[in-house]
Amino acid sequence: MATIDRQATTLALAHALSAAERGLAVIPLSRTKLPALRSPHRADTPDPS
Repeated sequence: MATIDRQATTLALAHALSAAERGLAVIPLSRTKLPALRSPHRADTPDPS
């Protein structure tokens, strides 16, 4: 595993543990997980105005 991947994984784990300590639900996902629905905030969506 590359150093950057290891650092990103370590940082993500630290954030997940911090959230869990505060009582928030933490759901582990794989790196290949894609959203089920397209985000309305994506830049490639047409502007409604």
